[in-house]
Amino acid sequence: MIFLSGGIFLLSLTVLPWWSVWLSALVLGAVTTSRSKRRHLQVAIAATIVTMAMAFVLDGAQHGLVTKRLSPLFGLSSVYGIYLGMGLLGFVSALLGYHLGQSFTPYVPLVQRRARRLFDALTSSV
Repeated sequence: MIFLSGGIFLLSLTVLPWWSVWLSALVLGAVTTSRSKRRHLQVAIAATIVTMAMAFVLDGAQHGLVTKRLSPLFGLSSVYGIYLGMGLLGFVSALLGYHLGQSFTPYVPLVQRRARRLFDALTSSV
């Protein structure tokens, strides 16, 4: 689950802003049926790794401009503290999004059935 969710987070973060981690975790939580705490942690750890990596890559593309300006603003002694903060943001966002998505799991088969009926009705008239 770490690699699947990490890949989904990586795809979403290349196109959308940081909140896409929460949105992706919400969808992952809705479509998976496991309610174990281990699965929650796997998704959150994948989000942490991907968020920190993307922050490092995007900051490197700007020659460290963001970390040099934000570190003194937050009172951090090292510029690498920003990456830890981004990792924490990804961890919390994914954990909350996945947990919220788990509450939608009972409704997924209902939506699938209704979508199938709609698709059958639209294609039978053609």
